[in-house]
Amino acid sequence: MIDVSHLSKSYFVTTPAKSWRQRLALFSTRPQREIKALDTVSFQVEKGSICGIIGLNGAGKSTLIKILTGVISQSSGRCLVDSMSPRDNRRRYTSGIGVVFGQRTQLLWDLPATQTFQLHQRIYQIPQSRYRRNVVEFGDILGVNEFADRPVRLLSLGQRMRAEIMVALLHDPHVLFLDEPTIGLDVLVKDKIRGAISSLVQERGTTVILTSHDMTDIEQLSQQLLLLDQGRVKFSGNQDAFASIHKAAKTYRFRLTNTFAHPLLAQASEEEPGVYSISEPSVEGESELLSQLCAELPLAALSVESHCLENLVKTYFRQSE
Repeated sequence: MIDVSHLSKSYFVTTPAKSWRQRLALFSTRPQREIKALDTVSFQVEKGSICGIIGLNGAGKSTLIKILTGVISQSSGRCLVDSMSPRDNRRRYTSGIGVVFGQRTQLLWDLPATQTFQLHQRIYQIPQSRYRRNVVEFGDILGVNEFADRPVRLLSLGQRMRAEIMVALLHDPHVLFLDEPTIGLDVLVKDKIRGAISSLVQERGTTVILTSHDMTDIEQLSQQLLLLDQGRVKFSGNQDAFASIHKAAKTYRFRLTNTFAHPLLAQASEEEPGVYSISEPSVEGESELLSQLCAELPLAALSVESHCLENLVKTYFRQSE
């Protein structure tokens, strides 16, 4: 479905002058330096799957999304989505994709969301029967019908984002690109959007490319991870493979019925009186540590912070510093 091979994108910026002689020289020559936003990126995404793209700010995530959607062109390399090049087959290509940028809007600000839906129907020439079916179906899944007749400027951020996603889905795209779709949203709205994306993939076989700084979005939705670091692919595969390579320490938090001197407590951090935390970096040592805690300490409560994706990503970037 998506085949990216040796994709690179470079920008050139003018080097600022540091002296008056250099300023005079700029009239004849303008020295530039190259900034590589993407550097020989290669990966594949199967049809009907969700690929989560993760990385720090400036890693190249949004640049990659813009190339995949045809907003900008690559400097070199090949990019095929559904056997089409985003930059060479513009009209045909854009009719088969949906795009949501979390910090940009497609909605008409002073009009109800329904007016944007109708405009979208005209632009994409959606048959009336299919349009009505999709408005009802996606309106129910995303909970948009309850506020669709209100002017967009009166909607909350969560309501606007759900309407944005609905606009992107009305023409039945084969591929849906979501760039920070849950940014600034509360936990209930995030959960509703995640459920809608999962239903879309399961019921319609839509391929989804997702970028988010909320690792819970990626962890709950994505079958495939693509980790970018300074424009390069550092990992491409499923979450289990990533966890096996970049293991994070499990943290055990426990509360004691009474405190006393013990070697385990010397290794632990006291978070508050009688409450401690201790980490075990190796998988082999986890069961041994847990057995020791249960057998040798008077525990009133015990909790385990598992290897969540956020901790794994933190571990990767700390190790790469």
